[in-house]
Amino acid sequence: MYFLLLKLLVNLIMANYRDKLLLQELGKRLKTQRLKMKLEIKDVSEKTGFSAYTIRNVESGNETTISYFTQICKAINIHPKIIFDFPMELKSRNEASPARVEKTRLTNRIRDFIKANYFSEYRGAADVKIKLESDYNVKTTSAAVSVILSRLVLTKDLISKEIGGKKMYAKK
Repeated sequence: MYFLLLKLLVNLIMANYRDKLLLQELGKRLKTQRLKMKLEIKDVSEKTGFSAYTIRNVESGNETTISYFTQICKAINIHPKIIFDFPMELKSRNEASPARVEKTRLTNRIRDFIKANYFSEYRGAADVKIKLESDYNVKTTSAAVSVILSRLVLTKDLISKEIGGKKMYAKK
């Protein structure tokens, strides 16, 4: 029960996450440009098709979408990259977990196998696991490798088919 409540709390926090300082800075820069262009909010509203209320909200630093943001930039004749051109800390909110880092490392190594034509013939997860162990001294499971291989099928890096009751993977 505790973990369910914790998960619910985390989901609520993530759903309500927004970078208030960033949004306020972007809104301030949009408003400054609008005033520099001698445009009223109603002018921008007419040029974008968005309500004046929406324009005011964006300029006030309220949450917005990329679509709204870029259309407002076009209406006030400024490229979005200029609006974003200010110093900010380039650090993510959280660090990737060690498990996530390892999965990324495994995925990249499997991608290297694809580039090296290891998948020119069909291979199973167990085959890839053995190759990872021999080439990189990696200790992993066939199940973990299978998840990565399935994801690479979804991204169209590999194709798969059942051979003898086992899922096998090859390069497209």
